[in-house]
Amino acid sequence: MPTTFAVTAHRNDHGPFTAAGNLLRAARPHLLPDHLDLLQTHDIEVLAVAPEFGDELANLRENQTAAIAPQVRTRYYPPAWMTRISHGLVDLLLGLAERGVVTEIVVTETEHADPTDREFLDILARRGHPRISLRRIPGADPATLPPGPTDLAEYYVRSDCTSEDPRLVGAYRALSDRDRARLHDARAAQLRERIAAGEISLRRWTLALHARLGSDPDGAGVTAMTEAIEECVLAGFYDAVVELGGRLLPHLAAADRPDERWLVTAKLTLALSALGRLEEAEAAYDEACAATTHASTHLQSYYGRAMLLTRFAAPSKRDHARAKALVNTAITIASLLPDSARRAFNTTFNENGLALVEMHLGNLHESLRLVETGIARLDAADEHDRDAQHRWLLEHNRAQLLAALARPAEALECYDRLLAVDPNHSEYHLDMAGVLRGLGRTEDAEAHLNEAIRLSPPYPEAVYNRGDLRAAVGDLDGAVEDFARVLDLDPQFPSARVNLAGLLLEAGDPETARAVAAVGLGRDGSEADLLTVLAQADHELGNVTEAAAGYARALAVEPDHVPALAGRAALEFELDTPDSLSAAVLCLEQALRIDPNPDLADNLAVAVARQKQLAGRQG
Repeated sequence: MPTTFAVTAHRNDHGPFTAAGNLLRAARPHLLPDHLDLLQTHDIEVLAVAPEFGDELANLRENQTAAIAPQVRTRYYPPAWMTRISHGLVDLLLGLAERGVVTEIVVTETEHADPTDREFLDILARRGHPRISLRRIPGADPATLPPGPTDLAEYYVRSDCTSEDPRLVGAYRALSDRDRARLHDARAAQLRERIAAGEISLRRWTLALHARLGSDPDGAGVTAMTEAIEECVLAGFYDAVVELGGRLLPHLAAADRPDERWLVTAKLTLALSALGRLEEAEAAYDEACAATTHASTHLQSYYGRAMLLTRFAAPSKRDHARAKALVNTAITIASLLPDSARRAFNTTFNENGLALVEMHLGNLHESLRLVETGIARLDAADEHDRDAQHRWLLEHNRAQLLAALARPAEALECYDRLLAVDPNHSEYHLDMAGVLRGLGRTEDAEAHLNEAIRLSPPYPEAVYNRGDLRAAVGDLDGAVEDFARVLDLDPQFPSARVNLAGLLLEAGDPETARAVAAVGLGRDGSEADLLTVLAQADHELGNVTEAAAGYARALAVEPDHVPALAGRAALEFELDTPDSLSAAVLCLEQALRIDPNPDLADNLAVAVARQKQLAGRQG
């Protein structure tokens, strides 16, 4: 029997991931306890969008970043974390579809959805399942009012201001400011009761909405918005942080509430930086510094501006020299702080930023020196609980630098220490696998890649690395499966597409290889690798004219592309004419100048011998 779930995506309903969370909450009676195993596999994703499942679901994959206390948090989720969450939710829904639990999803008011939901719904539509029907509907039907006399304005507020019914909106707007505030106070009280009863996702947005519009916006409103911002920044809901921060700052006058205002600004700039809105982040730092002479504000702002230039900016727009000047200023301010513990922590934190700049400048040894100095300073300080997360961030940086400096044994020792304290950290396993593979320990490397994949909501890099490893050790079926999974997660992952098409060719399936390569070509068809694979597939299919044109297009894009040169040489050799053999020899000679590969040398010798043989016959 079809199981249909109809949910709203209106952000006012629950904030970030409203549609995804409402879907899980609506399906809850169908999910528990019969499908707890599938929910548990996706514990991180479920609890991220519907924390109300926390009574039945343990977060068995929680890592140190998620578990650390908010007041000492120095690590935050990357912007791509929301994409990972969405993919994990889609995997969950596909699994439920296979079990017949979910067959139709209707999502309304999509034009008011949070960016988290918009991405989730886009991914669900792209990766859709034949057993799931997804309908996205903008707007909503007019409100169905209860029988008898109804206070339309109250009904509108109790809908969390989601209705567009003109009867309700008009009645709300006709109220006095005092009466509107009274309705919002009443709704906020109802929401607090629901939160106390366990519906904690309402803290992320909806309670703040009503508290801000109630009778005490500078008191209860500020408190609710501040708590919502903290929840959202810890969860990685950066669009919500930006919008909530913009609404909150006008209530925090710089002269009257400077500390509260800076705490909000710090979270706002973090979110803006993560979202790539760098000019807005820089303007927020400038505004904060113009409003105060407080050392901490200037210290953090100089560091933040430096990170905009060396970490968050697009590669073509980075300015490491200016970043170094800014972070050096931050270090100078830190060194003047009167409290020794704060001085040690802030000096170390900012020197870690300088280490990042030095790494980007190519000064790996200096970067390592700064990181190790910071580790020693924190180890000597009597602030282990407060500094623990930053201590292990430094250890991770040291491991990465040691690996880059070709000191794998020391890097592995670092990763062993990291995994001893945070065994659920996916990226530690991912990086350690790279070091192990470099040492030829392929089985150990694959084991860590398996853990990296298991411990996190889906992301393509770990799956790609496992596919590449499997291809290298001859597990072609496993590699094909992994590269196909990468493209499911990120259709724009070019090397996965090239590798998948190449493996399909190797497996004797040129038609599928050609289709995979063709999908990846952009409008301008300027990807030499994909053009080459396309030509190779045409070559194997006997489409000689198309193959020749494909190799020509690839070499027009990249004249020294060795696979295209080798492929064109093979095609010309098969034509077996004086002109074609001359072309084959020229292609192979050019390829050998770029890549002195023994196979290319052997092919050149065969081509030259055949050329001489044909010339002798004609003579």
